[in-house]
Amino acid sequence: MKVSDVMSREILTINKEARIRDTLDRMNEEGVGSLLVEDQGKMIGIVTTYDILKLIGSEEFGDDVLVEDVMTPRLLVIDQDLDVEEAAKKLADANIWRLPVVEKNEDKKEIVGILSARDILRNY
Repeated sequence: MKVSDVMSREILTINKEARIRDTLDRMNEEGVGSLLVEDQGKMIGIVTTYDILKLIGSEEFGDDVLVEDVMTPRLLVIDQDLDVEEAAKKLADANIWRLPVVEKNEDKKEIVGILSARDILRNY
């Protein structure tokens, strides 16, 4: 089974300058645990519920905190043609719950979905 067989094809994004409280509201409305972070149409990171959870207990949490202040800026990705078992290993090795999925077109990679641990477990 390939990543493309189990991934979510809905790609939800948020601007890096969005307030973190609005981001959390959006995640709750959409029923998702992460949003890809964009800046002028380019994906520059990911913000997850875990990123926000770490912030909530700190003194830094407030109305002026932006997504770019808490996002994970290094966007790890996996190929849509990767076997699900290999993808599960990558998630476990990196100690993360979700990864953007890319399709390689010539010299560039296009994000075509999101793979979560839940997607994998739901299909086994």
